Amino acid sequence: MVSESTERPWLRLHPLSVVVNLLPRLFASARSLWPLLLAWVWGRATGVAVVDLLLLSLFLVPSVGGTVLHWATLRYRLTGDQLELTSGLLMRSHRSIAVDRIQNVEVVRNLFHRLAGLAEVRVETASGSEVEGLLSALSLADADALVAALRRHPTPEPSTAAVAGELLAAPTLAELALAGATGLRLATLGVAFGFALQLLRERPGGEADVGAATQGASAVEKVALVALVATGGVFVAMGNTLLRHAGFRLESNGDRLSVQEGLFTRRRTELQRDRLQIAIFEQGAVHRWLGFGALTLETAAARRDGDGTERASTRVPAVQASHVGALIRGVLPTATDPDTLMLRSPHPSAGWRGASVAGLLSLMAAGVVLWVAGRNGAVAFALVPMAAGFGWLRAAQQRWVVTDDLVVTRTGWPAHRTAVVPHPKIQSVSTTATPMLRRAGLSRLTVRIAGRALVLPLMEHEEAAALLVRLSKPTG
Repeated sequence: MVSESTERPWLRLHPLSVVVNLLPRLFASARSLWPLLLAWVWGRATGVAVVDLLLLSLFLVPSVGGTVLHWATLRYRLTGDQLELTSGLLMRSHRSIAVDRIQNVEVVRNLFHRLAGLAEVRVETASGSEVEGLLSALSLADADALVAALRRHPTPEPSTAAVAGELLAAPTLAELALAGATGLRLATLGVAFGFALQLLRERPGGEADVGAATQGASAVEKVALVALVATGGVFVAMGNTLLRHAGFRLESNGDRLSVQEGLFTRRRTELQRDRLQIAIFEQGAVHRWLGFGALTLETAAARRDGDGTERASTRVPAVQASHVGALIRGVLPTATDPDTLMLRSPHPSAGWRGASVAGLLSLMAAGVVLWVAGRNGAVAFALVPMAAGFGWLRAAQQRWVVTDDLVVTRTGWPAHRTAVVPHPKIQSVSTTATPMLRRAGLSRLTVRIAGRALVLPLMEHEEAAALLVRLSKPTG
């Protein structure tokens, strides 16, 4: 039991939470309203009242009012095995969270929290796309007391895969910098280079500056611009990775995993090992050559982030490929060493089917380009064989295996994405087959866990049906 008493006093947020929460929200509001701010500054400079400052400030009222209301009305307490939260002024909300349903607890301390000696506590379950319990901000003593109280509810016996207090992963700064530098996408560099090249062409003097008389200088400028954009992109990616993951430590504490990371904003996340749903090891083409990748551990919780919903997860940003099997065994409830598994290839016809689909789609796209661009668009048809080749490689390079306690799939080319799912986390299993696949005696097997679906490569229909029965059986 978390508490023997069923009546506990309601606790409040720290008074400084108004300031600590308001500053980031005002910054976010100003960032989203930058066109209006720019128009106001321009209007002041030119003497034209484009936007009145008082009218502009009205856009900040929701941020200020929401922050003050959050502090004034939110209360929380632990009663029995329930975490209760109440909030709201006119429309009151009372939320009760069963402690044994909590997927993970995250303690976040951004720069303002650290200056004020406060912390934000996030309690996540698998019930939806929002953080179920958000307490920002508490004093460090109150935050530690709440996290400690949430730990003391009854849990399953600790896994013997890792010893309590064992350090499982702690990438060095050099490894984090390398992960950031090699994780930059070529598409991002391409967009940045195109934008910079456009600025170069539109500089004062126009085309006369890069005309026939200065073709040599123009080529040098473009080469230098490519190097500058590439170097700048690499350093930005390295900086982002270091800011996010500096001081990363993944530790085992009995039946729980503890993660700490962040340079300015420190995050401490606590996960129950038995809540983990899936482990995903990702390697880009360069990462495979260097022999390392990133490991993501997901629970069933989900949170709203930006324009979509992301799974609540912990990401080990850099781990050696030779160590990933032992790390997975240390966090998932399995006795199987993934490094010893012999992954199986898909059905021999998978590659040709993948090439056919990719080739057909690219052919249709090339037809659209030809219709829009006219005769000059015919060059798009030269890309059809390349698209078909990539389709063949992506389909033929898939791998999979089903053991007594794991389902493992590997997708992607040249990048690899390996997913490992323990049998007890499987929610449902299904087989699908199009008329053409049925005619060829083939099927696809889909394994679903909370919030995700893994599609195994093409296989014989009889084998897919046998696996359907095998994976549908309840696990002891």
